[in-house]
Amino acid sequence: RDDQACQGPANFGGQMIADTCAERRDPRRSMLGAAQESWVSAQLAASEARWTVIAQQMLFSQFSQAGHWSSDGWDGYPASRQRILDQLAAAQPSNPIFIGGDVHQFWASDVKQDFDRPGSATLATEFVGSSITSGASGSAEKHLTANPHIRFHDWRHRGYGRAEITPERLRMDFMAVADVSDFTSPTRVLKSFVVDDGRPGAQEA
Repeated sequence: RDDQACQGPANFGGQMIADTCAERRDPRRSMLGAAQESWVSAQLAASEARWTVIAQQMLFSQFSQAGHWSSDGWDGYPASRQRILDQLAAAQPSNPIFIGGDVHQFWASDVKQDFDRPGSATLATEFVGSSITSGASGSAEKHLTANPHIRFHDWRHRGYGRAEITPERLRMDFMAVADVSDFTSPTRVLKSFVVDDGRPGAQEA
């Protein structure tokens, strides 16, 4: 990927950046690189699967934080994300599901054609699993009302996502670990969602 936007001598790498960072919106910037972007577009166009699962490393959906953005994730590369969204809208693969991780939180989102217009089409569904043992990365709850496409967010629990897929439905159970310091720790279902065949968007189970 291209390096994170608007770095300085004292603040390089991933950070929170403001809307005033014009580099973030540069259409030439890519999260995946040109070769991988082209590959993803070709796979979406050629897919004949009932369920189109797109595995990637972070939260794909937009998450505005009072006019600030994480430069390390997809929010730091909005043009690159929009190219994938435009390809999803054009190719219309069956039941696209984004699966992510790395951000140490649980998320369930409706992936919008235009995140700045809540009424725009829902193109896909996204689920992000938390870390199993690593620490929490902090609450984002105060920003949820400004991001209505986010259906669920939890930062308090560690765990993982467990998916069951049939021709008719995908079910995602977010599994919480009771005690990360105990190797034999039990787990429980924190929250469950379903996605019906032909109906994008996360619905509570």
